[in-house]
Amino acid sequence: MVRYRGYSEGKSFMTVVYHFVPRNLTGNVLYPLNQLKEKYPDLYDAHAKKYEGRKFLLKTPVPILDCLWNDVLHFSPIHPGRIRDAMVKIGRKWRPTQWYEVDTQKLNFTDENTVFYFSGDTLKDRHFEVFERERLETMRDIPEKTLEYYQQSLAEGKPPLMFAHVPHTLHKGQINLEQVKIIQVD
Repeated sequence: MVRYRGYSEGKSFMTVVYHFVPRNLTGNVLYPLNQLKEKYPDLYDAHAKKYEGRKFLLKTPVPILDCLWNDVLHFSPIHPGRIRDAMVKIGRKWRPTQWYEVDTQKLNFTDENTVFYFSGDTLKDRHFEVFERERLETMRDIPEKTLEYYQQSLAEGKPPLMFAHVPHTLHKGQINLEQVKIIQVD
């Protein structure tokens, strides 16, 4: 495991995306929510709780991949150290967290099994685009809209959703974690 207080971006930075390491992971495979429901119903219930108040997302279609929101794994192209820095800057406490650093090239993310998701101000503003590995480099900064949302959440006394308005990389399939590096962001 690699520890990051600050963050550095090495040669493979262009191809990696990040996923929070679940506390209650069973086995060495990361499954989309619908597959988790079949394999580990108790874990599904725990992970589905994060959609309280947003259950409509579970029925949201993911065009291009012809599946649902909970049939894909969700990754961020933004290094979690940058997210930590933004949270700390607005006064949110950060506790050390572990993240999977997934090499999209090594694990065969393609335009047939992966898309980019961009959220907007309304549900109608959401859009999906075909995955192109080269574009990851253009998505490494936290969007201004996310920083504004973090500030607004703080002002309202609400915990912010960490990935609000952040581009997502959605991957249809499971990930064998034996091939994935874990980093810790202190």
